[in-house]
Amino acid sequence: DTNKTKLVNGIINKAVDFNAAENYIEASKLLYLAYELDDQNLDYLYYAASSAVNSGDYKNALAYYLTLKEKNYTGVVTKFYATEVSTGVESEVDENTYNLYKKSKEFTNLREGLSDSRLPEIVKNIALIHVANGDNDAAMSAVKDARKLSPKDIGLILTEADLYIKLGDEARFATLMQEA
Repeated sequence: DTNKTKLVNGIINKAVDFNAAENYIEASKLLYLAYELDDQNLDYLYYAASSAVNSGDYKNALAYYLTLKEKNYTGVVTKFYATEVSTGVESEVDENTYNLYKKSKEFTNLREGLSDSRLPEIVKNIALIHVANGDNDAAMSAVKDARKLSPKDIGLILTEADLYIKLGDEARFATLMQEA
């Protein structure tokens, strides 16, 4: 439906303006509205969660991140790259440009790649919000989930270590500090 698409695009554009003006609360509300209108587009919910965090609205951010985790959202997209023969410089291009460059002799080393998954960041943010809320049990559970996805993430190791200090487990804290 073109009217719905126009409405969602208008909402997204206004949310981008609010984010640029650092009015994160309004941006988050609009991004969540866009998600409600198009609940197949989990990117809107991801950005609503990010804006909610930036505004300090951890309650909604946590709810949004938990929904994203439950839906196994990764945000992985295909990216397109081409190297200009004359300069040897590789750049990222959109899919249409990529398809045009495939027919050109001015570009070489055309390749596709996948973006990084956002799921480790989402699980990490869930843990950090639980830490900020003082919910140590939920935070520990979320940190363990996040560590499974990103075992070498120093921030997660330090977050887990901090939790162990709060819980009085100095031996586990010391182990994690050595790992970090």
